[in-house]
Parts: sequence; structure tokens; C-alpha cells
Amino acid sequence: GDESEKYFVEQVHLKGKKATFSIAGGTQNIADITAAVTTNSLQFINKICAHIKQFNYSGITLDIENTNIPAQSMATFVRLLRIAMDNIKPGLIIGIYTQPYQKDTVWAKIQESAQYITWLSVMMYDRGVYNKEQWTADTNAWLPRVNNDKSKLLLGAAINYPSWAGGLNEVQYGEMLDVVNEQGWRGVGIWQHAIYRQSFRDVQKEKIVVV
Repeated sequence: GDESEKYFVEQVHLKGKKATFSIAGGTQNIADITAAVTTNSLQFINKICAHIKQFNYSGITLDIENTNIPAQSMATFVRLLRIAMDNIKPGLIIGIYTQPYQKDTVWAKIQESAQYITWLSVMMYDRGVYNKEQWTADTNAWLPRVNNDKSKLLLGAAINYPSWAGGLNEVQYGEMLDVVNEQGWRGVGIWQHAIYRQSFRDVQKEKIVVV
């Protein structure tokens, strides 16, 4: 409900943090999200901006999965979204969650709009079982999509998640935070909520990367 959503955003801001809302995701209707980004993009952007203003969000996360949206349409959508959001307030967040294998499909031309995004998180857990070397190489493969600006690149990690689906334990999470530091990426994007468990917080505090 509206009151609960408004309360949530207010509480996040009171903690000195930023709140974004996510659109699409794994349960999206592919036909609907494709139409929203392509033929109905201006209406979609207007709806997004209205939601930001209604609840005072800090921005939005685009989680476009399993679609065949043309890469040029996606890049154009991001540019138009940035223009509209800047009319609300400059500096609002545009984040992107992407599956690793979308590099040469949906997001193949995102470098044309990379200046308009705040961060791009490559959801490495979609590769399946944890492999530090593969995850590092696959994340770095996205650097050209953000015009080699490492400050825009996040490692997408999952915790409190099955190990066969790429979920990390505390040791693995620590290893990947070391990689983030070594590679000079912006930080890490977390899927699931176990970061708030003390064992994961202790690892994170030791490594001191931005989340």
C-alpha cells in the first residue's frame, strides 16, 4: 500500500541511505516490458517519474531479464529516462541489474548511454556455482559497456541463496570483496538480505567496500 511504501522510503532516508525501486525482474511479463521500453517508452518513463515524485525515491533500478529488446532501444530508453529524471532532481540513481550473458544482446549498446547510468551490476550468480576466476573475468568483460569506467561497475553477488545457484558463504563473499578492491570496481550489488546477518557484516567491515 501507498502508506507502507512511503514509510519505507522515509525510514531509509532517515538512516542516511538511498532508496530505489526496481522494475521488471525475473517475474516480468516479457511482452509487456518489451512494449514498455519500445513502443510505449514515453508513457513508461512518465509513470516511473510519477512514482519517484510520489514517494520521494532516490532513483530506480532497471532489472530487464530474459528479453529480446533491441540494444538500441534500451540505450535510447536510458538516455530519455535520464533526461526526464533530471527534470525532477539532478543526480537521481539509474542502476542496472543485468544477467552476465546479456552483454551482447539487450545491453550491447549501453555504452552509448553509460554516462547517464549510476552503476551497472553484473549478476554473476546467474552463472551458477561460484568460481572466483570466472566471475572476475566475466565481470571485467562488461567494462567496455560502461566505457571502461570502473566506478560504474558492481559485482552482482547473492548470499542467503543456494550454493548450486551461485549463493556465497562468508569465505566466498570475503574473497569476492577482495576482488572488488583489487579490480577497482565501484562495489558490490547484493541479492537477498543476509548481508544484515552479523557474520556477513563482519566480513564486509573487514574488507570495507561500498555496498
